[in-house]
Amino acid sequence: HRDLHSFPTRRSSDLNKPISLQRKEVEIKLQHYLKQGFAILLIGERGIGKSHIAEKFSKKENFIAINCASFTDNTLAESILFGYKKGAFTDAKEDRQGVFEQANGGTLFLDEIHHIDKTVQAKLMKAIQTDENNNFKIRRLGDNTENKVKCQLIFATNRTIEDLRECLLPDFYDRIAQLIIELPPLRQTPEEIWSAFTMIWQQLKFYLFFDFNKFVGKDQKLRDW
Repeated sequence: HRDLHSFPTRRSSDLNKPISLQRKEVEIKLQHYLKQGFAILLIGERGIGKSHIAEKFSKKENFIAINCASFTDNTLAESILFGYKKGAFTDAKEDRQGVFEQANGGTLFLDEIHHIDKTVQAKLMKAIQTDENNNFKIRRLGDNTENKVKCQLIFATNRTIEDLRECLLPDFYDRIAQLIIELPPLRQTPEEIWSAFTMIWQQLKFYLFFDFNKFVGKDQKLRDW
């Protein structure tokens, strides 16, 4: 009988703890920024774990994550972000909330923000202007009324600051780049590589087929490589 639960010597909770000083600083900075209530911008290479760290410290009971690269056109982008009223467009057969309303009271994570078209950026900029109580005013497509929403905004990108200044409207960039956190790549924090590897092994459930400690954990050549 194969032991389906044999897994790395480090517990799952330990795998979430950073080892390098750079990663520890990132987590400390994020926790500090989250208390301030402003939008946060995470910058880091693709696959570095921006969504993971955002969810780790956010209100998990209401964490909504959207990849802006999935917006194939502006209407789709606006309908996902702001929602829509029945009849707003051909396929709008019922009222639907956007991700801002879904994230009310929690966290909205918008990844690959550089993919958003400037037309949508302008509408998004207007939506995230807060009132005296730090509420956003969200208007669904086809609706004349505004809904008040309060949530933590976290944006993310794999582009550089210089690239963002080119592809984002100046006002929109200024609004989302008030608090910036740059995540170091693994090549700068090699001590994190083994934890990242074991975490992915767990997430993809490879241990259901291969005993981690027997086949991988004790393979020093693999660890060194």
